Amino acid sequence: MAYREVAMWEILAVLERASRGESRSAIARVTGHSRKTVRRYLATAREVGWEPGRGPPTEALAAEVYRRHRPARERGPGEVE
Repeated sequence: MAYREVAMWEILAVLERASRGESRSAIARVTGHSRKTVRRYLATAREVGWEPGRGPPTEALAAEVYRRHRPARERGPGEVE
């Protein structure tokens, strides 16, 4: 499966919907992400210290989740390159 770049605001939308109590399936349906991706974003947000229902997510939280899910930029060229 190909990698698709996701903007920080898309992650923020997932976190906002989770904070309102929407199910992962409903969030996936509306945002276009898979349930697995929604689950990973929420798990990462919990690792950072945020829980749904304890207040709205911040842009800083979404930026941290975004940073943790980006592919490593420090990697060198692959074998083909």
